[in-house]
Amino acid sequence: MGRVINRLCSILVICFSFLLISCSQESIEQNQVFVTEYGTGPDKWVTAWLLSRYLYPDSVIKIVEPDQALPKGVAFDMPSAKIYRNASQSSFETALELYQVEGETMRRLASAIHDPDRYYWKNWIWTWSS
Repeated sequence: MGRVINRLCSILVICFSFLLISCSQESIEQNQVFVTEYGTGPDKWVTAWLLSRYLYPDSVIKIVEPDQALPKGVAFDMPSAKIYRNASQSSFETALELYQVEGETMRRLASAIHDPDRYYWKNWIWTWSS
């Protein structure tokens, strides 16, 4: 169990680092805006990295409160979004499939995100917030 927690913490540090880099962008050269609701899941932030750094380096991530109206843009990791987790995939895996991203590095990252997101993250949040 300790190894799982250490792995999850490592993933979170990487994801939040990518988030900080992504949120510092000021320009929108490709006019690409991605929108998500505020949240702390590792799947959300690695998906944000994929969209804003790997696929569309000049894009912007807009983060809104759950009850706030959505600005224009491509929604992800929220129930109304095309890029959302389902019974067998994380949002990151859905985005890889949708944008036809392949490669060993992305497959390994998807694998590293899948299990903690699907099996441990939700249980940890519920335990921690009780």
